[in-house]
Amino acid sequence: YLNDPQHDRCYIYRHYGYGHGDMNLDSALCQSCNVYFFAAAEQIGPQAIAGWARRFGFGQATGCDLGNESAGSVPDPADADGAHPWFPGTTRQLAIGQASLTVTPLQVARMMAAIANDGYLVTPQFIDHSRDSDRSPSADSEFQLVGFETDATNSPEPQPIPGLSPGTLERVRRGLRMVVEDPHGTGRHVKIEELSIAGKTGTAEVGGGQPDHAWFAGYAPANAPRVAFVAILENGGGGGSAAGPLARGFVKAMLECGILSPDS
Repeated sequence: YLNDPQHDRCYIYRHYGYGHGDMNLDSALCQSCNVYFFAAAEQIGPQAIAGWARRFGFGQATGCDLGNESAGSVPDPADADGAHPWFPGTTRQLAIGQASLTVTPLQVARMMAAIANDGYLVTPQFIDHSRDSDRSPSADSEFQLVGFETDATNSPEPQPIPGLSPGTLERVRRGLRMVVEDPHGTGRHVKIEELSIAGKTGTAEVGGGQPDHAWFAGYAPANAPRVAFVAILENGGGGGSAAGPLARGFVKAMLECGILSPDS
């Protein structure tokens, strides 16, 4: 299927008849090149993909303080059987976050935090901004900021992700920054002049004739991260075109509230 234009191709090929051209990891993240990740999946295999997904906290609860938290699901080829077979296409789908993979926005935010903080999984704790007037949004703000922080007195210590290479993290961070800053990046609509942002767009196919879910997950400032965040619009359309502007507005609101400061 990798050489069949009707299967396993990128959005621009299916809609406009041309591909991304030569890709490395940075540019594949920047332009959301499915074919790059399909080819990588063929080389490393589904067990490695599923294993690293679990290391980054997917398929398990984050341990946050809300209770009744969904763990999501990471498909595993070891569980395949006659009723639920594992095909080569299943591996390619998993490589781009499809197949039967399910995740929560909180898990994705924690993954982005781990990329930004040199590879540590934190246990999120929810906070009430109304108790801190200095950090509350103004009355005319378009966004009401509700977030989470790690309280060192009550939370488990952040856990290092085993086997994660600093060099790999640096390459991923560079690609996530290109998503927003490069003219060809799928998240270019997130860019603001005051502050550097890194992140990734996502367009989750839900099937059944329903519109896609639109995602943007990232962190800011890109050069000295302080906040990881996720913007998701259920059945909202494309990640870059729909969730991207929402994420941009959210970061600008954090600037206006003083939660983030402009790049120096």
